Amino acid sequence: MTRAAALPNLEFETPVVLLGGGDVCAKDCKFLTDFTGPILCADAGYHTAQKLGLDVACVLGDFDSVDQAEIQIPRLHLPDQNFTDFEKALRSITAPQILCFGFLGQRLDHTLASFSTLAKNAGTPAILISDQDLCFACPKQLNVSVPCGTRFSLFPLERCIARSAGLAYALNGLELSPMGIISTSNHTTEPQVRIDMVSGTALVVIERDVMGLLCAQLT
Repeated sequence: MTRAAALPNLEFETPVVLLGGGDVCAKDCKFLTDFTGPILCADAGYHTAQKLGLDVACVLGDFDSVDQAEIQIPRLHLPDQNFTDFEKALRSITAPQILCFGFLGQRLDHTLASFSTLAKNAGTPAILISDQDLCFACPKQLNVSVPCGTRFSLFPLERCIARSAGLAYALNGLELSPMGIISTSNHTTEPQVRIDMVSGTALVVIERDVMGLLCAQLT
């Protein structure tokens, strides 16, 4: 296994945005232009930030998609090609919450790599955001309040065992696996949802409409 090089640590006391080079929808653009916290870019995410006129705190990455010479703000060169810019950026940031835009859509291999990064860094409070969904690694215990009928899927990235309360299709010690049973297209039946991950790693995929409510509970 390749050992990761030591990375810098950027510490923030408030939630931050991490912007990648993938799709950014109209809802994303409005959120980003209204966001008052620190905004960081992973490599080509800098181009999106320029188009939107965002005030960016730092650009991180190997700079294979953006010319360092055009970056007139603080930048961190993270050249290790064994890891994606998304993973290197996550491992370089300490914050109560990292809202990640531009890491889903476009190339499927990039999207799958983003899911892998969430799984490998499950202790990092990172949330992937697209025009329809939010996605994050499920913690050992998750307790959230969302409206009844909210789409709430749990997708296993390995063999895992989970229990749930408040979902239409309960996970009462059920073994989930990418090659076996998965829990997609589930939905909430109670205002309070609880997930206990007995073992293994899974992603929570929940509809974008509850973004403000959910993110406030995950900080």
